[in-house]
Amino acid sequence: MRPIALLLAIVGTSGCAGTPTLVHAQSGTTSTLEQLGGRALVITFWAEFCQPCVDQALLLAASAAEVSKDVLVIPVYYRPRPDDGLDGWWKDEPAEFAAIACWANWPFLRRFDLTSIPRTYVIGRDGKQLELFKGTLTEQQRPVYQGAIRRALATPVPQPN
Repeated sequence: MRPIALLLAIVGTSGCAGTPTLVHAQSGTTSTLEQLGGRALVITFWAEFCQPCVDQALLLAASAAEVSKDVLVIPVYYRPRPDDGLDGWWKDEPAEFAAIACWANWPFLRRFDLTSIPRTYVIGRDGKQLELFKGTLTEQQRPVYQGAIRRALATPVPQPN
């Protein structure tokens, strides 16, 4: 399944103001972290003024796809959605980026250290952080990144009690 189709298939229509929630920028569908549980995730943070963040999101998605189609790469805006939604900004960005970009609410964003961007978290299927990449990933870090994805995929899926 293609990454965007996978994201849309996973993303549901629940969530409230206090629940950590993601919103797919193009479709508007929402998802909570709990709904993403059991998946290997790469969450990377971006901003419209950070071109390396946008470029990196596409590189992260392509590199993850080389390892497995079962990992979900989620580029998340570093703040809740701005009032204008960056509507004019999107037209100059790659369609592939717009297809996977997300917004998040404060309860979601507060779970992560966003003192600088880009910042990328690799999260195992058990919901635990396995790796943190601060700054732009370099080509030299690609094997480490792909190794983290393999470890994320290898973590056991939590079983319901």
